[in-house]
Amino acid sequence: MDTKLILDIIGDFFEILLAYLFFQVFFSGWRIQKKSAIIIFILVFACKLAGSYYLPEAWMKTAWALLCYLTITFCYHGTFLSKILMTLFFWATNVIVEYGVHGFLMFSAGEIYATGNNRLQDYAIGLMLSKLILMFFYFLLFYYVKHKNEQILATLEHKWYLAFLLYPSITVVILIQQYYLILENQNIDSLNRFLFTSVLLILSNLIIFRILNEMQHLQAVKLQAEFAEQQLNSQEKHYAELVEKNSAIKKQVHDTKNFLLILQSYIQQNKRQQALDQLQSMLNTVGGDLIEYTENIVLDTVLSAKIQEASRQQINIIPAVALYGTLAIKTIDLALLLGNALDNAIEATVKVSEPERKKIWLTMKLQENILHIILKNPVKEHVAIHNQSIPTSKQNNELHGLGITNMKTIVDKYRGTFDIRCSEQQFILNIVLENEAAT
Repeated sequence: MDTKLILDIIGDFFEILLAYLFFQVFFSGWRIQKKSAIIIFILVFACKLAGSYYLPEAWMKTAWALLCYLTITFCYHGTFLSKILMTLFFWATNVIVEYGVHGFLMFSAGEIYATGNNRLQDYAIGLMLSKLILMFFYFLLFYYVKHKNEQILATLEHKWYLAFLLYPSITVVILIQQYYLILENQNIDSLNRFLFTSVLLILSNLIIFRILNEMQHLQAVKLQAEFAEQQLNSQEKHYAELVEKNSAIKKQVHDTKNFLLILQSYIQQNKRQQALDQLQSMLNTVGGDLIEYTENIVLDTVLSAKIQEASRQQINIIPAVALYGTLAIKTIDLALLLGNALDNAIEATVKVSEPERKKIWLTMKLQENILHIILKNPVKEHVAIHNQSIPTSKQNNELHGLGITNMKTIVDKYRGTFDIRCSEQQFILNIVLENEAAT
């Protein structure tokens, strides 16, 4: 096979890989299934390679490359304008780095590189160095944007970053040393060995960065789990206090008849001041409204609190609860589950501008030892969902997303299923739990 064609294949392969890394930084998630995206990437690679090989003019190759990059962006969510801008940005960074590598080689290799007598060798070293530098740059960009937008809760120690960042620098030195070796030997076998070694080195850099990303992800998950546990404990304490308060309210409401009888007696005896004092005492005692939806004071407390909270935001929560049987699920777990779910639904519905859409539908049904919970709320715009989680673009909100983590933790305790999906206008949470003791 022609060595120039081999170089083009390697170059286009790494370019498509770099496009994947680059667009992952700026777009929120896939618009299509991953299998379909892989097919599109393969087709774009084939088209890019064909254009590099068959198009005669440089401007034609540039226009064709831009079209290929733009095609890749349609695998992701985002506006058409943002996709055009990111395509141009990706192309510009490629051009800048290639010219930068060319200038570096002119400076470091001097006349050896500048003569143009070693075109294949020069093309090979320039190609490998530029792709390695671009990959390094995009990984740095990926970590920076990810940390800035998602407020990662944990980072690795600095020594790990320094150790991993040292590897690309060593790779650059090795590539340059190999360049001088192939110039000394001046044969095609040396060039082929250089290409093989360079591809392995670049792929090993990719694996190293992948390991770094996984280590960081595991560290973040570990700390997030600790935050989630703290939040669950805090919520459990909060709901316990609410239940205690509402239990007292319920007792007071139960004794209302006695208060009214006493009040009636004072009025009949024209004891106006005593009647007012008794009435004020009752008003001070009864400090909240508890509506019975489930005949379970804990669940009723949570539902009443969330319905009142939503009402203050001009949001209407419509509950439909049918519990046929005895709940074996710990009531506090169910309260935490509903509390987190309704918090997320209220937060999303607040952003909706149309008053007629500000409605949340809650369905909870216990039947045949299965508890089924469905929560539907409107959304302002489409919500990207990745691996049953919602990537957040919020800043300065480290605990955002822990609500979903908490819900998943509770669902797992009861061997349940957790599913979230989003249409253009509605977000749907679907939870199924076994009505048995937690594992």
